[in-house]
Amino acid sequence: MVPEEIVTPIHLSTICSQNVPGEVKGFEYGRFENPTRTVAEKEVADLEKGKHAILFSSGMAAITAILLSLKSGDHIICSRNLYEGTVRVIDKIFVKFGINTSFIDDESEIKKELRTSTKMVFFESVSNPLLRVADIAKIKISIKDTDCKIVIDNTLASPFCIKPLELGADIIIDSTTKSLAGHHDTIGGAVITNDDKIAGQIRFIQQSTGTMLSPFDCFLLSRGLKTFNVRLKQQCENAAKLADWLNKHPKIEKVIFPGLQQHKDNDIAKKQMSSFGLMVSAVIRGNNIGNFFKNLKLVKISQSFGGFGTIIQVPRKMINFSFSGKELDRLGITPNLIRISVGLEDVNDIIEDLNQALNKI
Repeated sequence: MVPEEIVTPIHLSTICSQNVPGEVKGFEYGRFENPTRTVAEKEVADLEKGKHAILFSSGMAAITAILLSLKSGDHIICSRNLYEGTVRVIDKIFVKFGINTSFIDDESEIKKELRTSTKMVFFESVSNPLLRVADIAKIKISIKDTDCKIVIDNTLASPFCIKPLELGADIIIDSTTKSLAGHHDTIGGAVITNDDKIAGQIRFIQQSTGTMLSPFDCFLLSRGLKTFNVRLKQQCENAAKLADWLNKHPKIEKVIFPGLQQHKDNDIAKKQMSSFGLMVSAVIRGNNIGNFFKNLKLVKISQSFGGFGTIIQVPRKMINFSFSGKELDRLGITPNLIRISVGLEDVNDIIEDLNQALNKI
C-alpha cells in the first residue's frame, strides 16, 4: 500500500522506466516533469487562483521565458518602475533580437503607445522600491479590443495581498525566492496563467531551454508555502504598524507605504489589495545616514526581501545598477531612500532597533 505523504518527498531520479519503448508511465525525463515539481506547481497555481503554474530556476528565468514567447518586430509596453533586472534583460538583451519596448510612467500612457505590433503590457502589481500600485482594471480597459496580454509581476505584493488574475491579468510572474518560499534558502520563479495556450507555450520554452526548478528547490518552496498565509499576515500587520511609526519620526522625511493615506496610489491599493504588503520605504533626513546603518543591531542590511527576518537596504546602491544617477533622481530613488522588508519579529523590537539607530544620525 502506497502511503499518503504529509510532506511531499524529493524525487531526485532524472528518468523513469517504460513498459515498452515510447509508452510513458506518467513521468519520463526530469527536464520535462518531476513529481515534486508537479506538486509545488499546483500549490503555487492554487495560491494565485490560477489554472497553470510553471516553475523556473529563478524569477529572471521566468521573465526570460515570457519574453522568449515574442518574435522579432513585436512591441511591449513596460512600466519604468519595473525591477531593474527586468529592465536590464529587456533593454540590453532582447533589444538585440528585435523586440521593441516603450517605457512609460503610468497606466494613462498606455493608449498612446499602443501599436498593431504591441503584444504585452508589463507592470508590477506593486513596484520595487517606490511601491507604486498598478491599476490593473485601468490597464485592461486601455488594451480593450486588442490581442495584447497583461503581464503582472506579483513578487513584491505576493498573492496574499493581490490576485492579479482575478483583476484581469493574463500572466503572473512570481519570484518564489521571496515571500512564497520565505526562508532565504532557495531561488526560483513561477509563471501563472489561466490560458491553456499560453501555459503550453511557456512550458515548451522551459522544456526546450532547460530552466526548470530543481526537485530540492521545489521541496523547499513547498515547505515555505505551508506557512505562507500565517507569515504574510503577521508581516503585513508589522509593516503597517512600522509605517505609522516612521511617519511620525522626526528623522524621517517621507514614508512610502500603500496603506498610508498620503500614498499617491492609496485609493487603488484600497480597491485592489486585501493587505498592504510587508515592504516599507522611507527617506531619512540629513547627510550622514551612514551612522544609522552602523548602529543597527536586530535589523540586517541585505539584498532581497520577503523572508522571515527584517532586512533593510539602500536601493540606489544595492538594486538599481542599470540606471544612471540622473534616471534614479528622476524616479525618486535618492541616496537617502531606504527599503525595509519587514519580518516576523515582534514589531516593538523592530521599532526599538530602528529608533536607536535613527537617533544616532
